[in-house]
Amino acid sequence: MYRVCTFIDGSNFYHALKGAKLPVSVDLGKLGTELTGPDRRHIHTYYYNAPLVNPRRGDPDFARPYPY
Repeated sequence: MYRVCTFIDGSNFYHALKGAKLPVSVDLGKLGTELTGPDRRHIHTYYYNAPLVNPRRGDPDFARPYPY
């Protein structure tokens, strides 16, 4: 039996739900188990995200246009 961990990109998942006008409150453990399938053992669901960071004037990316 295969063991499976589920990794969810928080920002993409959240914005996809909002864009589809679906509820953003989701039981992530249950979602991971459903995605795993019946012939595999679900070990853990990881939800990851990263903060938005604005560049400082000295950074080489400062002039690059950011979407936020």
